[in-house]
Amino acid sequence: MPKIIPNIREQLLNETRKQIEEKGYAATTMRSVSGACGFAVGTMYNYFDSKERLVYTFVYEDLIKHFEYMEQLPKESPEVVFHGIFTSLKEFMENHRKLFSDPDAAKAMRPDFETRRKFFRDRIGNVILPLCEERKVDNPVIVSRFIAEALVGMAMDNVDFEIAYSLVIKLII
Repeated sequence: MPKIIPNIREQLLNETRKQIEEKGYAATTMRSVSGACGFAVGTMYNYFDSKERLVYTFVYEDLIKHFEYMEQLPKESPEVVFHGIFTSLKEFMENHRKLFSDPDAAKAMRPDFETRRKFFRDRIGNVILPLCEERKVDNPVIVSRFIAEALVGMAMDNVDFEIAYSLVIKLII
């Protein structure tokens, strides 16, 4: 009878996160993660077909939490929306700083980068879109995506919110 291991998926995700923080992307392997969790490497493949999928999953799940937060922001004020998005982006990036700054991880994740970047931009752009439409901005979809892209870049560069806000607010007034 097979051994039942509770919360395998969560154990794998948590251990992968921990190892990347401690050892880096290249040193984190399917074998090292499964060994730390106390089960055979083959068990991991029942849940994740590759290390890249494992890593992508924990990043994606965190990203979804941030998107859900952004989508719940009160829409009364552009400053509140932009501040909420910007703060959430900075928090997300800080949560994954070690991974995002790892050249081995960047190389491994490069093939899907463009698709993920567009998903990221479009999802944030959809939060900004009502502000653009409400203010009757020309080409609101394009402007909202442009602002989303700008906010991501400025959050990555650790720009102060006041500077970021002073730049993006000009696009919707």
